[in-house]
Amino acid sequence: MSRPDVRGRSAVYLPGLNGLRFVAAFAVLVAHVEYLKHVLGYPDIWGWPIFPSMATRGVSLFFVLSGFLITFLLLTEYRKTGTIRVRRFYARRILRIWPLYYLIVGWSFFVMPRFVHFPTIPDPLDAPFWPKFLLYVFMLPQFAGALYPVVLGAGQAWSIGIEEQFYLFWPGILKKWAKTPLALFIGILLARWCVQGLLSALAGLLPGFPGTLADAAFKVVRWCQAEKLVLGALGAWAIVESRQKILSQVFRPSTQILAFVALIPFFAANPSDPFSDLVESFLFTLIIMNAAANPKPLVSFENGPLRYLGKISYGLYMYHFTAIGASLLFLSRMRTQGFLFEVALYAMSIALTIAFSAASYGGFESVFLRRKTRYAVIPSDPGLSDAERAALS
Repeated sequence: MSRPDVRGRSAVYLPGLNGLRFVAAFAVLVAHVEYLKHVLGYPDIWGWPIFPSMATRGVSLFFVLSGFLITFLLLTEYRKTGTIRVRRFYARRILRIWPLYYLIVGWSFFVMPRFVHFPTIPDPLDAPFWPKFLLYVFMLPQFAGALYPVVLGAGQAWSIGIEEQFYLFWPGILKKWAKTPLALFIGILLARWCVQGLLSALAGLLPGFPGTLADAAFKVVRWCQAEKLVLGALGAWAIVESRQKILSQVFRPSTQILAFVALIPFFAANPSDPFSDLVESFLFTLIIMNAAANPKPLVSFENGPLRYLGKISYGLYMYHFTAIGASLLFLSRMRTQGFLFEVALYAMSIALTIAFSAASYGGFESVFLRRKTRYAVIPSDPGLSDAERAALS
């Protein structure tokens, strides 16, 4: 297991990250059960703040985890080899992300509409088809989601697009700033706040601001999720560089308790503003750092079931809308109602999501993950299988 001083190790394994991946995916799954019921006109409790908050917090945790893990691997590679092999990084990301992403896009546009259709959700083949479809093809699903109706089965892919855009630029930028990454992280955060502050000021000065190009720019800045990705990166930097003064404070039991307790209002009230995003991301970073590098974390996310479910969490995230939609359609045709409907819907949605994800991981994703290990620069824990090792990086 990797600990705060990782620079002398020949293999890297960060405990707890798979467990946290599952927590994030499961929160999104549960929230989207109520969301889809709401969209389709079923009785729902989507209006309770905890459900939209679970969706928001789950995706936020994914972003912070991505910033943390990718930066950890890249900085570790730089410290060990003196460089960052950007092409190998791209190859690893493509083999991990693209196969399942494009499978879901093809399924959601061309296959699922033939079997699962709801009157309140437009058919993805309806016009304008090509602009919408091409935005998904070119890894810009967040723009498709902003401009056009949701594509059932692929609506969650908006966050994958943001992460892919982050992966496109981050290794090259970090390679140039690897000797002084802290300055890079602080600079990006400051630039993010300055741009958003400027756009907020324009909102107060320009009549009809919501209809202007400035409003579109404001949305793009919010979409980039910079504070989440960069704060995760800051946590990785502190661990890779063994910043003991920082780590000694982060690993304190009181800090860990504070991080968990301070997240409660975010679930109770579902705030959505730049300051809340920053605080939430900071709290998630503290939790991730303790899970990954604290020898004695108060809460352990490292056990067999969590490790496995986290290993297939990409599938859990990508398949869950399909599973929920299929469950709703089946139970509606069975004329299940009331409390039995609610219990059966959650049980069936969770079971189908796990089943789809497990089958996909074992029979589809693992084919690409085994190839991904060929492009590894920093090996993972030798006790892991090739597919497990690839899934972690």
